[in-house]
Amino acid sequence: MAARTTVVVTQRERYTPSPRHVDLILDRAGPAARVIVVDGGSPSPIREWHHELAARRDLLLLRVEHALAPSEARAAALPFVTTEFTAFVDNDVVMSDDWLAPLERAADETGAWAVGPLYLHGFPTGTPDAPRIHMAGGRCQIIEVDGMRHMDADMASYDVPAADAWPTARFRTGLLEYHCVLVRTEFLRADGVHDIELRTGHDMYDLCLKLTAAGGECWLDPSVSLFYDRPDRIDDADRELYMLRWSSAWDSLTLGHFIASWNLDPADPDRAFTEYWHGFQRRLGYLPANTPLERLQRKRRALADSTHEANALASDRARRRAAGGSTEHAAPASIVHTPDWAREWVSASAEPVATY
Repeated sequence: MAARTTVVVTQRERYTPSPRHVDLILDRAGPAARVIVVDGGSPSPIREWHHELAARRDLLLLRVEHALAPSEARAAALPFVTTEFTAFVDNDVVMSDDWLAPLERAADETGAWAVGPLYLHGFPTGTPDAPRIHMAGGRCQIIEVDGMRHMDADMASYDVPAADAWPTARFRTGLLEYHCVLVRTEFLRADGVHDIELRTGHDMYDLCLKLTAAGGECWLDPSVSLFYDRPDRIDDADRELYMLRWSSAWDSLTLGHFIASWNLDPADPDRAFTEYWHGFQRRLGYLPANTPLERLQRKRRALADSTHEANALASDRARRRAAGGSTEHAAPASIVHTPDWAREWVSASAEPVATY
């Protein structure tokens, strides 16, 4: 049976989860799907692990010689997708058994242009055995207040114990996340749909807003779930990527571009909230600060983080230039391994493909 879906696996914010999770993601997708893995500048030994994975599973492996924002990594894969659906999956999630077929079936039965699972998380408030809801759909729209356009988004049931709020049936929703989402490829190829300038976030808002504006629907199917392996510490191998992903510089580019793209109020409260969440909460909010010593330790960590961020940004600019990219655009992706399904139309010695 011909594959209906290409599964695209990208690094969300860290490299090290890949050896723990990617094999299981692909095993549980089933044998019918095509697979593309995008390696955005992973260090050794993760780079070698990607090579071994590609050879063992005969998948399409693309590599760019610098860190990539998730939006850039997804863009690198899109020129190679020819299937009806594209399933984007982050490298730091645990998918439920046989996850792909129910998402395809939900799209068939509802006509949805995008379908997602129930999103769960553990740390800092839950565990793999007692997960919390990361998102059970939600609201994603633009509203007008006093003549100004504002973003109105809400992640339904965030941090509620999953056992208390697991939906019983699939439902239409305004919001899905790129942790895992199945999208009709025809829509993804429409002009202006995939925006590489959304580096730190708001990419899921952008996708859902554009899909709704084009007349499509998003659905969530809770018969499928994922567990987001949120980090409680950052490995040295992940530090540069993590700092870039949530840096104030990338955040400013992302939010400024999103506001301009959707003609929002420059003083939209969503921007201040997002900058706080990315700049403090994502990095330091989970660290206790109830005693003078803990507050001092967190202050020192914040100072160290600011140094790591500056170094990561400088290193990223240098690596992008060396690889043939720029501050604005990622370098072209090179094909590291070509699977059997792609041999007729792509060669392992082909010219690198632009990621934008």
